[in-house]
Amino acid sequence: MIDAFKYPKKLPLSEKILWEYNDCFADRPTKKLCFAFLHQNYSMDMHKHEFYEINVVVSGTGVHYSKLGSKIVKRGDVFIIPPNALHGYYSYDHLNVWHALFQESFFTRYSNDLSLASSYQILFDTNRNNVERYPIKIECSNQLSFNELESLIKKLTDSLNLEESYQVQNIEYVRSYLCGLELIIKLCELYENKGTIFGPNIEQNNKIYSCMAYFHTNYNKKIDINELCKIACMSRTLLFKEFKRVTGLTPNDFLNDYRMKIANKLLQETDLSINEISSQVGYYDSSHFEKMYKRYFNTIPKKNRTY
Repeated sequence: MIDAFKYPKKLPLSEKILWEYNDCFADRPTKKLCFAFLHQNYSMDMHKHEFYEINVVVSGTGVHYSKLGSKIVKRGDVFIIPPNALHGYYSYDHLNVWHALFQESFFTRYSNDLSLASSYQILFDTNRNNVERYPIKIECSNQLSFNELESLIKKLTDSLNLEESYQVQNIEYVRSYLCGLELIIKLCELYENKGTIFGPNIEQNNKIYSCMAYFHTNYNKKIDINELCKIACMSRTLLFKEFKRVTGLTPNDFLNDYRMKIANKLLQETDLSINEISSQVGYYDSSHFEKMYKRYFNTIPKKNRTY
């Protein structure tokens, strides 16, 4: 156990506070949207960056700092750090941490698929709403799960050798993206088993996340707002207020947004009729569905058909 008197309560700002894309990606081919590396005996004063970072503690002990305070960390702890969130580390006893960095364009490229995972919008909120509720911590105490997670990060590291990145063949970039996707999906699974978002309003946040998960499971049905109020144990007024605070959207807008993502995927990957897709995503009036689709994608559904 770390002696509380042997680590600082706060970290100072780093000499370099903001790490930009050019600092970490510019000397590598533009195709690289993600990469990973192991930082041994990791200590760093408070800083932030323009991109997402995933930290996995693999050995040693230390302290993770954010604007909300400090947390003692150990092997198996995972932190998901959004852009512009101040954070830092203090190594107490050889703290070794894997770092996985992701450009925003990685999420843009794969958002249609990733957003289907119920916890993806909680962990990787590309609308930046989660900066105020950072840090997100996942405990990977199960040895098998930790081995799987570490293996994924090692694969991501190995897929793009940093020192020889200019000579890497195109297939290696594709492999790195697959590793990145596997890593994100694994974190979504782990979070649903045991994940925590620190900071104020933890109890309210978790209730809203339960409502989000309910939407992801029941998007194809008529949603009763009273059912959401029961799930969240909140009044209608408080539910709308808290849902907007956490997600940046009203419950109805959040539901429509998710339905549109599912509908677009069905349009591009199946030969279902417009009417069938409309009913599968919870719109039983196809004309209403087409109006909603045009509002979101600025075109009519049949224009986005693949089949």
